[in-house]
Amino acid sequence: MSADDRPGQESGAASGLTRRADGTYEQRLGDPWTAQYLEDPGSGLWRAELFRHDVPAWVSIDHESLDDAAQAVRDHLDQL
Repeated sequence: MSADDRPGQESGAASGLTRRADGTYEQRLGDPWTAQYLEDPGSGLWRAELFRHDVPAWVSIDHESLDDAAQAVRDHLDQL
């Protein structure tokens, strides 16, 4: 396992995200919100899921990057 594959805090463009052992990224957005991001290995596109109190509240798919997926979550929360 390389340093890039280890779970933990991400730096740079993915700042504020934690990479979990299963390859998903998690972002705590303040109570009650949490976001999870997952890259589709076949297409390379990203899926963003927003949870409220651990209950799925919103999903967005087909983002070209992790940053794009995270921005979609921020944009959605801004509309609430």
